Amino acid sequence: MAYRQPITKPEVDQIRGVDSGYILRQLLEKMLIRVSGRADSPGKPLLYKTTKYFLKHFDINSVDELPKPREIDEILKDDDMADHRRLLMERQMELEDEDAEELFDHYVEKREDEEGGNSENKEDAQADADESPDGDIDEMDEKREEIDTERTVNENDDSDSSDEQNKNENGEDRKE
Repeated sequence: MAYRQPITKPEVDQIRGVDSGYILRQLLEKMLIRVSGRADSPGKPLLYKTTKYFLKHFDINSVDELPKPREIDEILKDDDMADHRRLLMERQMELEDEDAEELFDHYVEKREDEEGGNSENKEDAQADADESPDGDIDEMDEKREEIDTERTVNENDDSDSSDEQNKNENGEDRKE
């Protein structure tokens, strides 16, 4: 898509050889692409383009900086790329561990507040957590939802600022 934008869903389907509806919805939800208008072909299909968030995500300033299609195979075969993918996966796991630790810390603080600070350390709190009633689990789920909501709000704030940059003085989308 990034190489042939603006592009319609039927064109993406033809390139991929399969229906692309699901993947387009996923890219739209992740704000990596946006609808940029309609094509002048029969049925007036939607045109899709990459967003500023797409550029930011891939740490580039324009789609011209994307690797050429023939360079992609070389990049994927490179040993450094395999190391980079491994590091990205490890970092994702660290982030998930940090979220779990934050949830646990929140639970420990809540238990200590309720018990007047009787829990000596995290091991005691963990033992308490293992025996906790369903209400405590619900509170942890609520905290997890709160963290996810904060993340979503932060991601949306990033995309909102890029959308504002795409408006001209009349409040219409700029043509790129």
